[in-house]
Amino acid sequence: MRHAAIGMALVTAEGGFLEVNGALCRMLGREEDTLRQLQLRDITHPEDLARSMQLVEEILSGGREAFQLEKRYIHADGHLIWGQVSVSCLRRGDDVLFIIQIVDISEARRQRQALAEQEHQYRLLAENAADVVCRLDRDGRMTWLSPSLERHLGWRPEQLQGRSLEAITHPDDRDKLRLLQEQRQPGTPLLLDLRLIGAEGPHRWMSLTVRPIRDDDGRWNGWISGWRDIQSEVEMRQRLEEALHTDPLTGLAGLGRMLGRIEAALSQRNRQGFVAVLCIGIDQLSQVNHALTHRAGDLLITSVAARLVQALPSPEQAARGTGDTFIVLLDQLQTSEQADALADRLRRAVKGTIGYAGHAIEPSVTIGVAIAPPPDTITSAAPEGHGPTVATADELLRDATLARREAASLGSDRCAIADPRLAERARQRLALQEELRHALTQSELQTWFMPLVSLSDGQLQGYEALVRWPRPNGVLEMPDTFLPIARSFGLAEEIDVLVLRESIAALAQLPGDLHVASNLSAGLLSQPGLAERVTQWLIEAGVAPQRLHLEITETALLTLNLRVIATIQALADRGVRWVVDDFGTGFSSISHLRDLPIHGLKLDRSFTEGLRRGDQKSVRLAQALGGLAEGLALETVAEGIETAAEAASLRDLGWRCGQGFH
Repeated sequence: MRHAAIGMALVTAEGGFLEVNGALCRMLGREEDTLRQLQLRDITHPEDLARSMQLVEEILSGGREAFQLEKRYIHADGHLIWGQVSVSCLRRGDDVLFIIQIVDISEARRQRQALAEQEHQYRLLAENAADVVCRLDRDGRMTWLSPSLERHLGWRPEQLQGRSLEAITHPDDRDKLRLLQEQRQPGTPLLLDLRLIGAEGPHRWMSLTVRPIRDDDGRWNGWISGWRDIQSEVEMRQRLEEALHTDPLTGLAGLGRMLGRIEAALSQRNRQGFVAVLCIGIDQLSQVNHALTHRAGDLLITSVAARLVQALPSPEQAARGTGDTFIVLLDQLQTSEQADALADRLRRAVKGTIGYAGHAIEPSVTIGVAIAPPPDTITSAAPEGHGPTVATADELLRDATLARREAASLGSDRCAIADPRLAERARQRLALQEELRHALTQSELQTWFMPLVSLSDGQLQGYEALVRWPRPNGVLEMPDTFLPIARSFGLAEEIDVLVLRESIAALAQLPGDLHVASNLSAGLLSQPGLAERVTQWLIEAGVAPQRLHLEITETALLTLNLRVIATIQALADRGVRWVVDDFGTGFSSISHLRDLPIHGLKLDRSFTEGLRRGDQKSVRLAQALGGLAEGLALETVAEGIETAAEAASLRDLGWRCGQGFH
């Protein structure tokens, strides 16, 4: 959520902000801490408040799960921002939270309003102008036209009398005239939009309203039609259509138009031609936005776009993707190697210092390349390293995007060819996420308890709660398989609560001198009211708070905020003990051990494995960390002990308890 390109927030049922991302802060011109002190109603235009509250009440009452609407928000400087807001409900037990997504559509509304005003003006002009009236005989020949014809098409009425309507109709529109033969019965008028040729040559769009006419005996005797000039309306619709498919910042085609071009290239390629799609991401655009403002970021985007277009044979080959990306289409390539070479040429083409307000911006891009072989290529024997033959533009673009992300994970300023395994891994992650959600609803996840023993005398001290997933197919999934997926899809907090509650239930059954340690993620710690909920669970189970040890990873300490610190302190004040897990692997400040109510440290198993290998650096680091803990009077636990010799070695290095020793 924090790195999303659109504004996002997590909001309580009362409208208070729990979490906000940088995009929302920038949109509203407010700092994160300032927003957290406000309610949604404080930044909502008063005229839009009632409708918003009504929809929220419908969610709270169970009448709906989500809604979308356009509403006005109040910027910090007082001006109004139109936002397209999407609100969805997140229910956790009795608690109801709202996930808010806001897209700034102020400029789009201004454009729509301007176009609507233009359309209204054109419509008034057309409606108040004198329409052309024309009578047609049964063969479609024009027998009479009103004098207003000359004003619209340049013809004098006598010039067209006796000629067929088809003769002055654009060839591509003549099929519509066949409808006249079917319109001989009384009823609603027939409406035809046709391009009619003018006296000076160019065609003009006219809207024809046609009715059959009858003689006194009721016999059909031809048609009477009114012609309304709609050229301005058609041009306006074309401009609107163009605006909807064009990026306003760079002037390049939008993503939807580019997908159409890719589909056309795939269908039109010759028997030997390759088609390639490049997903080009601007490196460090967000850093430029943050350091030099979004105006500098826009300059970077437009400069890169111009350099890409200049390096391509045609500007039609480039389009703006989403956020910091561009899409480039390369078609009718003779070899797949050409795509690699062109991608590298584009990578080099964007380089060159861009000056902004006395600062030098050095642009670079990371490019993912996906290649579709010629139609005659056997799909099961795709070119080595280039992935399988793709069937659609969407799949080709997906593969290029995945390749770019994979390349970006390795660094910036590079190109990478799509790997079919990336898409397969993405599908597997999505499938595993769906199965994990089902497992949570079906209570398939289990809590296992690993003993913690004293390294001095081997006595049992307590247990650590660990989550396991016994699949219905008999496979036992370990946490490193599914917890990363859970974190990616917002399921980690639900798993934390499951393990925590089962840990407290286990404590109620264990002897009073034993404790249980349970992991908490930073996401769960950020939830409001967590300290009160944990306290209530302990009271209901009749468990002394001192017996519950809560573990937080050293890496999680990097993202501490005031709410998390307050939760840690509140639970510590009630007697719950805090342990830093995986100590020695992260980059958190040692000052956290001084400033937070930390009770103990847990040495990461990588140090134990180093001891097992005889790695002297691991020995010295374990000794140093043990000495640090002893100096701060912290309890110490070493993970992953497998032999008595390892237990003795760690005991001599100052570690008091071990986990996994058997």
